[in-house]
Amino acid sequence: MRFLKIVLVVLVMAANLVFAPASLAGSDKPKYTSNPDYLEVNQTLNTLLEAKKSTE
Repeated sequence: MRFLKIVLVVLVMAANLVFAPASLAGSDKPKYTSNPDYLEVNQTLNTLLEAKKSTE
């Protein structure tokens, strides 16, 4: 009986993966390159990398 329960749980989980859409795989996700926080961090990192190169 325990084996049957395990098989049933595995089948339900497999069916969930087959029929439910993945939440992070959608094509409507926002682009990170248009996020102002991303742009600011990227600009700051580039400035720091240039400063590091100039001191070497």
